[in-house]
Amino acid sequence: MNHRWMVYVALLLLPACTMAQTTLKEEGESGLAHARLAAARKLASAVTAQQCLADLSSWETRDAADDSAKVESPAFWYQRLSTEELVRLSMESAACGSSLRHAHHRDSAAMMPYYGRMFDDELIGRAEAILAEHYLIHEYLLKSSE
Repeated sequence: MNHRWMVYVALLLLPACTMAQTTLKEEGESGLAHARLAAARKLASAVTAQQCLADLSSWETRDAADDSAKVESPAFWYQRLSTEELVRLSMESAACGSSLRHAHHRDSAAMMPYYGRMFDDELIGRAEAILAEHYLIHEYLLKSSE
C-alpha cells in the first residue's frame, strides 16, 4: 500500500517538475534573445556615410520592387525580416541620420527618420501581438517608465 502512494505522489509531482524545467529553459532562451537584441542595438552605432547611403539605396530599391509587384501588408520587404534584423536597422537608421547630416548629405538624411519609424512601427506591432497572445497586454498598458 505504501508503494502505491509513492507512485501516486510521483505522478502528481511529475507535471510540476516538467513545468519547472520548461520555465528554466524559457528563461535561458529569453536571456539569450535579450542579449542578441542588445548586440543588434550596439552594432548599429558605428556607421559611415557610405554605409548609410548604401543602406538607403537598398531600402529604396526594395520599396520600388514591392511597389512594382503590388505587394501589400503584411508582405512588405521589412515585414519579412527577423525581429533582430529590424532592431539593427531601426538603430542604424537613427545613427545614419546624424552621420549623413554631418557628411552634408542632407537630402538622404531626411529619409532616415521615415525608415526608422517604419521599422519601429513593425517592431511595436510584433511586440503587442506577442503580449496579447500571452495575455499580458493589460500590463503593457499600465507600464510606465518609472
